[in-house]
Amino acid sequence: MAVVIFRQLEQTTIGLLRERILRRLVESLFSMADTLENLELHNESQEAMQDAQIIGKRAQLENLTCSLHQHKQKLPALKKP
Repeated sequence: MAVVIFRQLEQTTIGLLRERILRRLVESLFSMADTLENLELHNESQEAMQDAQIIGKRAQLENLTCSLHQHKQKLPALKKP
């Protein structure tokens, strides 16, 4: 779409106006590319956050399971006379 707009502007404008319009168009294209890159980085960071939360929950579950296992092992030792 940007290429179509660029070609139309190129054919219909002349002189300083054309130069200014083309410069603004290029600036807009760079801005759109930056926005797209930021969105991609945002999506990647959201995925990383979800992965980190999953890992954290697994670690908590393992700690809880480990604590219960240790507690069960200590009970028989405490009951022995």
